[in-house]
Amino acid sequence: MAKLECVIHYDEKSQTATATYNVLKVDQTDEITFKALYANTGIKYVNGSPFSGSEGPQVGQVFNVSERPGPFKVTVPSNGEPRHFVCGEVGSAVKGKAVGTYEKTDQEFTPWEGGGDTP
Repeated sequence: MAKLECVIHYDEKSQTATATYNVLKVDQTDEITFKALYANTGIKYVNGSPFSGSEGPQVGQVFNVSERPGPFKVTVPSNGEPRHFVCGEVGSAVKGKAVGTYEKTDQEFTPWEGGGDTP
């Protein structure tokens, strides 16, 4: 079962509160779905993936979440350490827009600033 953390933010100026959720840990019974609001959004895990085999996005491989968002069953439980992924555009070959190290993969991939983590 996933372990969630709820963080409540209060803005004194507007006197409004918002809550965000962080997933701290995932187990083999959990599922992860990716949501992309920009066409041709891809990710590439850099230090471990919660999935093994062909179940979902893998380390060092570009995965187009716009085409296949999931849900994907977690097959590699976490110990609470985040597994980082780089976000970018799949199918683009504009190296001038790339941030950080650019690696040609089986699909052209232009990384964006930032990224994300999954447990």
